[in-house]
Amino acid sequence: MGNINEAVATEDAEQVLIGAILIDAAGGNRDTINQIATILQPWNFQGCSKNDKPLYWSVNPRIYYAMLQTPDPPNIISVSLQLVKLNLFDLKYPAYMAECEYKCPCSLDWEYYAKAVKEYSLQRQARYYANKGDLKRVHQVTSENKPLGPVPL
Repeated sequence: MGNINEAVATEDAEQVLIGAILIDAAGGNRDTINQIATILQPWNFQGCSKNDKPLYWSVNPRIYYAMLQTPDPPNIISVSLQLVKLNLFDLKYPAYMAECEYKCPCSLDWEYYAKAVKEYSLQRQARYYANKGDLKRVHQVTSENKPLGPVPL
């Protein structure tokens, strides 16, 4: 992670995105999560690697993964039940999801939050390859992924 401010900003963006998904699902549909799934995968979240099993992921990618897997609109109950089915449930997760809902200032801005999570993910990937000295991969990560729009750094 680049610095403490970026770590906090990344965590905040992830929590607010989870909150926005949960709030929008209260209408009884999966429209928001289906649209976000075109932008983000669980491994775009901090504390998650594409090569690791979900058991080793941190809380935010686990919850997002369960949101993608549940056939129902993703609310706290349906996501918790899906986490149980996936053997990823922790007793703290329902309260954590409620906290994410509380932190979300406006669920209508879900696209902005999704773009922020994606941008932070691309920054982490580029930094990882730069630290390894793999400039070819840095160029690949930064050139293949078009900017998604303005995101505060």
